[in-house]
Amino acid sequence: MRSVILMAALLSGTAQAAATFTAAGVTYVDLKGFAQDNGLTLTVSGAGIVLKGRGKTVTLYPYSKAAKLNAAGWTMAAPALLDRGTPSAPLADMQRAFGVNTMPVPSSTAPTAAAPGSAKTTAPAVTPAPTYTVIQVAEVATFDGLFDSSNALKIPQGFTPSVDGVFRTCRAMINADLKSPATAQYSSETVMIYPANHWAVLGTVDAQNGYGALVRGSFSCFMRWTGSEMQVYDVISTRK
Repeated sequence: MRSVILMAALLSGTAQAAATFTAAGVTYVDLKGFAQDNGLTLTVSGAGIVLKGRGKTVTLYPYSKAAKLNAAGWTMAAPALLDRGTPSAPLADMQRAFGVNTMPVPSSTAPTAAAPGSAKTTAPAVTPAPTYTVIQVAEVATFDGLFDSSNALKIPQGFTPSVDGVFRTCRAMINADLKSPATAQYSSETVMIYPANHWAVLGTVDAQNGYGALVRGSFSCFMRWTGSEMQVYDVISTRK
């Protein structure tokens, strides 16, 4: 049985954002780290995401390509994002706006050459952050035909969850339905953002069944925020 406490913790927990990640084929950068690395100031408020420095002021708007560069209209290659209070934007656009050609590498992670005759050391493996495509949907009516409110799991919350929180909650729910979640390999994951705080997460998962065979299935999670609780409904298709 799924744990409501687990789902609530996932929605409210704070995860450390990676320096960069890929969504819809676009490389995004964590703007908090980007600002720190390039001597910029970053302000996030209801008026937007504002970065200042190097003689430039860039204003971004969450989930929109529209932006401002020194008060002039500017369009980015992909929308800015704001997940769990962590703003991000297309890396190439930020580099172009502030005249930064490369991302600085923190000295603590820079590779160090081994001294002659010394034993070689192997850098620890880095697990890439999950990536998913984000699609904005104009009509919420298309969502209603997909959602089964009679079977929805209700999670009381005091705030509207983020896109990343929705994505991670769906993964946790699908893992809870798998026989061997440790073997799960996810792919083709997409987060659909509908109006009025409605979301859908779609994807494919390969995992071992009860006999140890690796099988594939598609899955979907549908979520909506009522203002007082999150309603979640998930489905895993018949696996082949």
